Amino acid sequence: MGMDEARRIASLLEELRAQPRRDFVDLKEFPVEHGVYVIYGPSVSVLYVGLSKGDKNGLRGRLKGHLHGSRGLAPSPAAGKKLKEGYSVRYLVVKDTRERALLEHLATGVLCPSVLGTG
Repeated sequence: MGMDEARRIASLLEELRAQPRRDFVDLKEFPVEHGVYVIYGPSVSVLYVGLSKGDKNGLRGRLKGHLHGSRGLAPSPAAGKKLKEGYSVRYLVVKDTRERALLEHLATGVLCPSVLGTG
């Protein structure tokens, strides 16, 4: 990764962090484009950083998967239902596949390093 790309990814992280947090109320409000998202718990701590990649419904499909217990954070529908109770999400649409992957990794390292075994 060159310096220009590193600066671009750092800039995207700042954009992501500046996005408003949204409740998991109406999935129709989430975009069908692909991007990176951060899920916050009720105590405002970062619980999960992820990206959408293969789902035809982009971020909306990926977050819907969490709510229905078919994706990483919520291992069951009951656990997914809890995401509607005080949990929130920030997201940023990122069209470029490489930038999306790099942003997800940087956001994970910065926002929840314990996932990487370093926090």
